[in-house]
Amino acid sequence: THVVHARVSDKDGGYSEYTTTVVVSNVAPTATLSAPASGDEGSSMSFSLTGVSDPSAADAAAGFVYGFDFDNDGVYEVSGSSPSVSHVFGDNGTYTVHARVTDKDGGHTDYSAQVTVLNVAPAGGTFAVVGAAAEGSAVTVAFGGQVDPSAADQAAGLTYSFDFDGDG
Repeated sequence: THVVHARVSDKDGGYSEYTTTVVVSNVAPTATLSAPASGDEGSSMSFSLTGVSDPSAADAAAGFVYGFDFDNDGVYEVSGSSPSVSHVFGDNGTYTVHARVTDKDGGHTDYSAQVTVLNVAPAGGTFAVVGAAAEGSAVTVAFGGQVDPSAADQAAGLTYSFDFDGDG
């Protein structure tokens, strides 16, 4: 709120004074959310708020606070002065990512984007014959050390299948 004083004078020195108040409302900053449309589970994905604009030079000079919510719970897991952040989704699925830019006066604008996180097959480890493979004797084959980039898939356990007669 600002007080404005004014005076109107005539040529003989007579004058009238006036006072009024002007209420200046904050205008929230704007930006563009840059987010990938899709990516692999267990891989880092980059998100950023770019092209930030605010009509107030004072707000722009003070800087902005950027927030990112990756699990759609209304809590911004990442919040600070950096407009860019990386995030790893632990399992495949479709996620709504929310982003917010806030000025020094508390004005903010919210954005959201859908990100499809793709399943990645387990890999690594070994698959080998254990011991000798002599005709007519039992043979042991074993997997070992396979990992899945999805913590949820790894925690649920992997399923191992064997085809000994080649019929698929």
